Amino acid sequence: MEVFLQSIAIEDHESMASDLINMGATGKDVDSKAFASDLEKIFLSIQDLDIEIIVAATNATAVAANVVFDERQMNALFGDVVKQF
Repeated sequence: MEVFLQSIAIEDHESMASDLINMGATGKDVDSKAFASDLEKIFLSIQDLDIEIIVAATNATAVAANVVFDERQMNALFGDVVKQF
């Protein structure tokens, strides 16, 4: 699990794929190179999301923040995930 988390941090998709396979998170007979390529596409799609952070403050000491995603981009990303897996 530690290697898997490190692979996410350094964006090493081949290690990520290999570790997911070794942990039993996939089916049997998985092509690790193709799986790594699919993971890379998904992570690139996540990085390309248009994200907006809205921060609101009142006269009091309270501050609120919201993260807003483009719904069309999120739907396309989820569609890609479903197609890949």
